[in-house]
Amino acid sequence: MEYNKQTLDTPDLIALLKQRGLVITNEQEALKTLSVISYFRLACYFRPMEADKQTHKFREGSTLEQVMALYEFDTALRDMVFCAIRQIEVALRTRINHHFSRNHTPFWFSQVDFKALLTKYPTVDTAAMGFPRGWQQEPLWH
Repeated sequence: MEYNKQTLDTPDLIALLKQRGLVITNEQEALKTLSVISYFRLACYFRPMEADKQTHKFREGSTLEQVMALYEFDTALRDMVFCAIRQIEVALRTRINHHFSRNHTPFWFSQVDFKALLTKYPTVDTAAMGFPRGWQQEPLWH
């Protein structure tokens, strides 16, 4: 499938959105917004406001402000979710590390998994990763 659409400058994108029925009350603000957030980044936020998914015509009364409110809500929600995921990850890693360190050795993570991983991927250049020559003979890895 060949892509035949031409790239549009920001003023032309605004004209296209207006032609499709999106209400844009402040074109200067729209120019600034579309200069830092691409049309394609916002495309999924336009979709719920489309009356026709083929022609991308908007439902009557749909505004750029509504699109941006949805985008900002989604950004805030994503930040909250990733913050929670980070906390869960740290707590889980802490529990795993504590368990294996107390029941095996404090260096359990380096002795088993890393060597196995390098064996699985022998073309990985450990020198490029910053490992010194002969690192495998260091006491940490035994």
